[in-house]
Amino acid sequence: DLPIEEPFTDGDGSMAAESTDTLVQGVIDLLVLYADGSAAVVDYKTTKPKSLFTDAYKKQLELYARAVEKSTGYNVKNTYLYSFVNNALYDVKIK
Repeated sequence: DLPIEEPFTDGDGSMAAESTDTLVQGVIDLLVLYADGSAAVVDYKTTKPKSLFTDAYKKQLELYARAVEKSTGYNVKNTYLYSFVNNALYDVKIK
């Protein structure tokens, strides 16, 4: 089971502005785990497609990916946003 809420310390301070301790609360909508030890994170969105490509959504996916890697040991290779508005999957590069 993956926790829904967990204190997350990134260690190097790269994910937090002033503190290395950040409370991340969220739900990963879809986590795909592959047999080779890799994973993909998908976040569902109901907003208009042009508003999907913001730094906030990219940061959200980065945090989800880091939490998955820390919690499971799986290497997150892909992160996606799925838009219900236009029924499309967008590949979001975070690394």
